[in-house]
Amino acid sequence: MGQVIKSVYGEALFNAAKDLNIIDSIYDEFLSLINFLEEEKKLKTLLETPRISTSEKKDIVSTLFVDKLSDTMINFIKILIEKQRIANVFEIFNGYKELYVIHKDILIANVTSAEKLSEEQINKLKIKLSELSKKEVEINNIVDESIIGGLLVEADGKIIDGSISSKLLVMKDSLKETVL
Repeated sequence: MGQVIKSVYGEALFNAAKDLNIIDSIYDEFLSLINFLEEEKKLKTLLETPRISTSEKKDIVSTLFVDKLSDTMINFIKILIEKQRIANVFEIFNGYKELYVIHKDILIANVTSAEKLSEEQINKLKIKLSELSKKEVEINNIVDESIIGGLLVEADGKIIDGSISSKLLVMKDSLKETVL
């Protein structure tokens, strides 16, 4: 059910934004909204609760976001409230983002490292991956101490494993073969 909601509402907003030629600004606004709701969990809970009427929730949204979001985005949030889909706003954002990434021809790279990468490291990696792929690159840094060091890059169905843990495994297997 969540996948259907994500697709239907994400696609509806994307198509409306495309028709109005505001795909980028709606993406930026939606991302800001998601970040705000992640920080202000009580607001999301308030908008989801059945104890507050739909009209009161819409008034809260109008008042809170009047100078921060476009009418298109505010109306979309109101539709989600009306259709009782505000609880799915994060999934719906992911549906919009999937279409946005395809439309903008952006390469999403999941980069696993033993510790969080610095902005400088991320920027250097973006440049290198952009040169290789001839696309704009967005990096999701995943921290996993078990790789010990190095990087594991997953993008566009390909994996580049430069982790220390995989190199140790290769050495271990090589030593086993030598001993046998």
